[in-house]
Amino acid sequence: MEELGRFGAEIGLAFQLLDDVLDVSGPPERTGKARGTDLLDGTVTLPLILAAGADPQLGATDLRGLDAAAAEDLCDRIAATGALDRVRTRALEMVGSAKRRLGATGLDAERLKLLDLVADGVVQRYG
Repeated sequence: MEELGRFGAEIGLAFQLLDDVLDVSGPPERTGKARGTDLLDGTVTLPLILAAGADPQLGATDLRGLDAAAAEDLCDRIAATGALDRVRTRALEMVGSAKRRLGATGLDAERLKLLDLVADGVVQRYG
């Protein structure tokens, strides 16, 4: 069942990456939280890391000093670097890879279908 474990790990990481994208780009009425909540909590996410590679000033940002307005501005600056598209693409690649792994698990068709639905649910949550 090693392949099933890898499936779960990839789906879980893809879910987290898409959640990080939503934290920066998602409207509060859809996500249930303000944009930049992770940043306000001091959480460094992959979108911020990739954005800092494109805009070194982002890497120097002290997350501990952010207020809601500064977090919104930081979200806009992260989005402007194209980092969200790169993270989104990586997450979707991981979902595809995870789904391909299912064939090697030896599970019956019904269980494979259910796990496929789980993988699709990760993407649909984002879309």
